[in-house]
Amino acid sequence: MNLPVPDLVSQRSMLVILIAACSTARTAFEAADNAVDAELCADLNRMIERSEAELEKLNRAIDERSGGGTGQDQAGPAADVRSRPGLDGPDVG
Repeated sequence: MNLPVPDLVSQRSMLVILIAACSTARTAFEAADNAVDAELCADLNRMIERSEAELEKLNRAIDERSGGGTGQDQAGPAADVRSRPGLDGPDVG
């Protein structure tokens, strides 16, 4: 990735939005619990996994170009969508 940091940050932001949207959709489809939705949930899971892997790469690239840090600090709390309630799946309790 030879893009400037602002472009990498933009790409990271789009991935965070994509992961959040896929996580929210997965939660809705899991609640519906039918065969078509099960296949779609599997597709969403793969998309989330791929996007999270790309997010890690972008964070590393941003860290390298900006002189260190973790990437999480620069991205803010929205960068780790898994820490947001309701995005990991239905809350149980």
